[in-house]
Amino acid sequence: MSSYLPEQSYVICTNHIGTGYRQLQIDKDRRPSKTVYLGKEAKLFLVEVDIKIDDDFNCKTQWNSVVSNAMFGGGAVGGLLVAGAAIGLAIPGPGWVVSAICVGAIAVGALVGGLIGYFSNKRKCSDLLSSCGTSWQLPHPTVKFDKLAALTKTSFIQCQEGGQLLPFVSEQAAKDAAFNVFLFNAGELATNGVVSAIGGFLLTNGLTSIWAAVYGLGSLGASYIIGTEVMPLVFGAQADSIREKSEYDNADDYYQRMNASSSEHSNKEFDCEVQGKSSDASTLYGDQPIGIYDQAKGLPKNDDNLKDNNKAKDIYDKALENSKQNKSNSAKNNPELAEQMKKDNKIFINKNGTRNGTNNSKRHTIAGSQYNSKANWNKARIGAGIVTIVAPFGGFYLGEKARDAAASYAIKDMDFLSVDSVNW
Repeated sequence: MSSYLPEQSYVICTNHIGTGYRQLQIDKDRRPSKTVYLGKEAKLFLVEVDIKIDDDFNCKTQWNSVVSNAMFGGGAVGGLLVAGAAIGLAIPGPGWVVSAICVGAIAVGALVGGLIGYFSNKRKCSDLLSSCGTSWQLPHPTVKFDKLAALTKTSFIQCQEGGQLLPFVSEQAAKDAAFNVFLFNAGELATNGVVSAIGGFLLTNGLTSIWAAVYGLGSLGASYIIGTEVMPLVFGAQADSIREKSEYDNADDYYQRMNASSSEHSNKEFDCEVQGKSSDASTLYGDQPIGIYDQAKGLPKNDDNLKDNNKAKDIYDKALENSKQNKSNSAKNNPELAEQMKKDNKIFINKNGTRNGTNNSKRHTIAGSQYNSKANWNKARIGAGIVTIVAPFGGFYLGEKARDAAASYAIKDMDFLSVDSVNW
């Protein structure tokens, strides 16, 4: 005989953003009769149609979408501010006006979009569980209460949003499980938010010309395709790898049953018109194809090219070294320096508007430092791009470990039960 679940049993969700748990309730609208109670406690035993909880969970699918959009918008504003500064310097007066309008438009758009996304896509467990073909997994194969399959401690609910609701008989075990699941989910949420912020910054920071904008939008489209078509397959392979190496050995059976249900869920067409499914922060996979350094290639300014930038830096470093060794930096002895100085004309013009007396270490240092800053900035952008490629895998890993931990606590919860009999 198995350990059956009475009403008001505790339940956690592997997709919950929060440390709370909920309680299972009888679905009075779907259950034809109510006759089988748990001893003197007057609690009905739950059956397969009792897919109801006392309050909604905070679904991480929605919050991933909201946080991702908000952080992407914030990153975009930051990137546009930097790009706007470049435009403003290039076009005094009107350039700053255009920059200010763009920043304002994106800021307002991000705020409005975030609010609309939050309120229009708010996940309601009560709606999702009562429709969409949602059902209890692993009800008892033979025992029935009121002519419906009984629920046991090893039963669980697979939600269409990807979360799984696991029952608990011990309130303390439910608290511990919910808290640990939250830690993993919060880590995933934070990771995805950082990636989205970097992606937003990389996109708009490269918008210093029409061609860069066209390239950036093209990269955005490519990123969307990669995120929606390619990366789910990659993440699926990652999930399989993680699931084969569960660190919670005692939870393997339970965990693998959850995994089997999750795999079936990913291939299932849910009959649900309650609301559209939210996209999570990985939809734009790391936003990494946006890569603003690639946007800079081919732009009119030669010093925006990494190769030319490093060459200019080396030229000025060599000039400074010559000065230290009392060697000549004349145009005759150092033609590359003379040519580079012409490109950096603003630095090498004196108060009289001539070049006389400007070929000196002080001005070489000023010119070299700007190229050194650009070189460091390029390295930082490349590093940020690498983060956007790697971090989504880290976020997915944390989300998967939330499920793994939940399975472990569900197994520990069985310590409160007798394996062979009902023991409440």
